Amino acid sequence: MAGISGTNNPCPDGFRLPTNAEFTAERNSWSSNNAAGAFASPLKLSMAGSRSSQFGSMNSLGTAGRYASSSISGTYFRATNFSSSSGSSSSTAYRSTGHSVRCIKN
Repeated sequence: MAGISGTNNPCPDGFRLPTNAEFTAERNSWSSNNAAGAFASPLKLSMAGSRSSQFGSMNSLGTAGRYASSSISGTYFRATNFSSSSGSSSSTAYRSTGHSVRCIKN
C-alpha cells in the first residue's frame, strides 16, 4: 500500500481502499459501535483477525475485525478495529501487518 492509488493496491481496477476518514464515517453509521454493528452494516464486516507482522501467525480470528485503510504514515497505516465486547476504533499498525481489506468504488 502506498496511499489511495498505491502500487500495492489490492483492489481491482476502478476500486480502492477507503481512507481512514471514510472508514470513520462508515463506523459512525453503524447501528452499534462493535462487531454486531459492523456485520449489520451494508459492508457485512466480519471478525477475521489479522496476521502478525513479526511472526506471520494469525491473531484474533473470530474475536476481532481489523481493516486496513489507505491512510499511511511512514511504516504505519491507519486501521479500523472492532470486537464483540468493545467499540470500534481507529489505530495505527505496521504496514507489514496483514489486515483485512474492503475495496470501495472510485
